[in-house]
Amino acid sequence: MTKQKSPPPGWYSYQTHSPYTRSIGQTWEYWDVQTLEMRRGFFAAQVHTNAAGMVHGGLLMTFADSVMARNVWHAIGRRGVTLQMNCNFLAPVREGQWVEAVSTVERATESTVFLKLLIRAEKHPCFSASGIFRLRRKRISDESAKI
Repeated sequence: MTKQKSPPPGWYSYQTHSPYTRSIGQTWEYWDVQTLEMRRGFFAAQVHTNAAGMVHGGLLMTFADSVMARNVWHAIGRRGVTLQMNCNFLAPVREGQWVEAVSTVERATESTVFLKLLIRAEKHPCFSASGIFRLRRKRISDESAKI
């Protein structure tokens, strides 16, 4: 029997409503109201790996995009759609590692949000990204947030 791993203290379990990003599996979040930083993490599993045994780059890109979208919702209170995402792969991520993303809103206009993101595996930088999100027109309430 595998021992259940736990996220850092203060984090809460998060389950996305997106069928695609749900494939990442169990994730945890931490929203910092002071800094407007969105943090999300997961434990890398074999199902996340590629033929080389490292976490697949496409999964990291999906994870980054979903964390930035969630950051837009928390910081701005509106949904956003990705216009642009630039990614940098810095180091490999291995099975069993705690993978943690930190997303920050850099700037927001009436219709566009600019973000940066860093993913660490066991506290070592492994992936960075910047994103530009177009805000949807309609504000949504907490109970209908489906990011």
